[in-house]
Amino acid sequence: MTDKKKILDVRFPKDQQEKSKELIKGLKQKKYQVDIEYPDGKVRFMYGDDPVVLEMYAKAHGLKILKVSKL
Repeated sequence: MTDKKKILDVRFPKDQQEKSKELIKGLKQKKYQVDIEYPDGKVRFMYGDDPVVLEMYAKAHGLKILKVSKL
């Protein structure tokens, strides 16, 4: 068994994301949503099952955490 942590990192256009049934299904299975802000001011969202892992990912990439929500 692996201890590898998974974070959903979506890097394709929003219109394609909204059409992806597989993506929407995957997001509904996650427990937490984290609102993040990039250094250029863009606000995005990350989804995962462990808020600590999401926080470590954000810090490692220089992102500012705005809000953590339990889904």
